[in-house]
Amino acid sequence: MAYTPLTFRSVAFSEEAFLSEIAKASGAPVEAPADQARYLASYLKNPEAGARTILIEAPYIDRHYLEEFTGYYASALRAPPSHAVRLHFFRKEWGTSATEALLDQLSREGPEQTSSSLRDDYLGFIVVRPLPSAPIGRTVLRPYRNPDKPRCFEPANTQHDVHLLGLTLRVPGLPFQQQDQGVGACATTALWSALARVARADGARAVTPLAVTLAATRTLALGRAFPANKGLDRSQILEAIRHVGYAPEILNSFGAPTLFQLALKCYVRSGIPVILNLASTQWQENHAVTVVGYREDLSDSATTEIRYNQKGLSFGLRSRGLARLFVHDDRFGPYARMTWVLPTNGDTDSDGDTDDKVKELPHLSFDPYGNRDAFKNFLDPVKVYEAYVPLYPKLRMSATDLTLLASQLLPMVRHLAGAERRESLLVDLRFVLNGRYLSEAYGLGLSSARTATLVSTLLLPRYIGVIRFSTASSHFLDVLCDTTDIPRTQPELAPVLAFVPQDEGHREALRTFANSSGSAVVI
Repeated sequence: MAYTPLTFRSVAFSEEAFLSEIAKASGAPVEAPADQARYLASYLKNPEAGARTILIEAPYIDRHYLEEFTGYYASALRAPPSHAVRLHFFRKEWGTSATEALLDQLSREGPEQTSSSLRDDYLGFIVVRPLPSAPIGRTVLRPYRNPDKPRCFEPANTQHDVHLLGLTLRVPGLPFQQQDQGVGACATTALWSALARVARADGARAVTPLAVTLAATRTLALGRAFPANKGLDRSQILEAIRHVGYAPEILNSFGAPTLFQLALKCYVRSGIPVILNLASTQWQENHAVTVVGYREDLSDSATTEIRYNQKGLSFGLRSRGLARLFVHDDRFGPYARMTWVLPTNGDTDSDGDTDDKVKELPHLSFDPYGNRDAFKNFLDPVKVYEAYVPLYPKLRMSATDLTLLASQLLPMVRHLAGAERRESLLVDLRFVLNGRYLSEAYGLGLSSARTATLVSTLLLPRYIGVIRFSTASSHFLDVLCDTTDIPRTQPELAPVLAFVPQDEGHREALRTFANSSGSAVVI
């Protein structure tokens, strides 16, 4: 077999150059680029990304595509090549001399210092498969960063090591790829993205799209597993999650959009991707996307808040609303911006849900970066049918459980806050590794003695539930919860492990409350 050398070359980034490189690597016609390629061009040229150089690495052996090749394409009469091309993106303006510039810097500074100096300039990579109908393979790009826009991309906060010319570059992101109906349809790619995050967070190797399809069709196949042009139904999605070692939770948005939105926000805030099952009257089949982030609405308008009232209470939980969701949608690309539209034509009932006229599914509408006319066929709002969440098996408390517990504690917290602050209380819910929370505890503003007590005496499970009440963006009270069991009738507040108030003056009242309702400690 003839030897094929590895080659590197670079070009200045432009939409035309990018689309040309995709066409060269995949064999697709340059005059008819895929929607995903056009979206990625608009994403990379946006000032928040600011790509200026493309470095082309060829050939590239990608594990995810190689499994697709051996599992499906290798037996085709006209099989494509087994290797791909990888495009790297930098903010530095190197033009056609990127390889020479990098090698020169490496010779002068060494790999470690060079990698450090490029930390903020490296935007990530796109693997281009030699498949004209589905060129966009495994893609890891840095999400947008703008301190003026309060975005949460916690599921995309996974660091990926990228080896290039002896460098080890690191880029945060969540993998994306275009669906390839030979090996996996939209649900497969949405599952693959979500499972890549939870597996990496637990120290495991990310699954491949082929492995996801095999897991989903292992015991329930409505037709042939390959080609995978029939997609996956709900049972197959849940089976795939179980097969790779996680516990699936189903969130139904119909009838309880507020609880659904709070749960969605909680999981994404916790770094757990959420798979949305979308429906439209214009589609023959539903479509799956993966939620990887959100942007909070910081306006003071009460109409933009998420509010949940439990039965019998005239007040309820308040959380900042979601101005945007960011999803991996294989119709477009990674971090696609979606507007979130909840029903507004009705009043909230005593259960915190809307009345019968508005107990309907929330909607999402694609809000593209740049030229909206280029994506006009994708702008119609779609309904969120339900959601699937891959959870760590010992994370037995759900986001809904955490919400209901927060609502149960709210009267006590309002009493502590007093008349001046109770109406400004906001709640933030999340699950977090205990080590990360204890590290963050040093920034809570507690006394050194209280911080020492928190980090050195409190026995915690691997994941804890955190209910944070705040006022005017200031920490007021953290409630730490045991996630290894479900809420029980007695004792009523059994899941609560500890109360961590900001004000030491609230400790005595919290001790009295804790002694009457459970066995929680007060820090």
